[in-house]
Amino acid sequence: MRDLMFIIVPFCFHTLPMSKLSILNEKNEAIVGILEKKPEIDEGRPQPRVVLIVHGILGHKDYLFQRVLAQTLPITSFRFDFRGNGESGGSPGYCNILIQMISTLLPSISKI
Repeated sequence: MRDLMFIIVPFCFHTLPMSKLSILNEKNEAIVGILEKKPEIDEGRPQPRVVLIVHGILGHKDYLFQRVLAQTLPITSFRFDFRGNGESGGSPGYCNILIQMISTLLPSISKI
């Protein structure tokens, strides 16, 4: 008989400042993501720090642990759907789309 291991992840039951964003890429396709704000962590900073949470192949922004990770991290985070996945428009692409996606998202995320 195998031993079972349980991993307990603390879950936030209170409402967090969360907003859905849609950012257009160079092909005018909507890249959809969720911004989980943790303003108390960046009090006094001129610009908040933001962590990008990226899903794997055929995943989406709420796949597996992404939502719980965003809610339990002590820092503002942005999780998004790659092009052609989840709520984002367009067709799925090759692995090099990660670089294209991040270069599309960074200017908008840096204005938060």
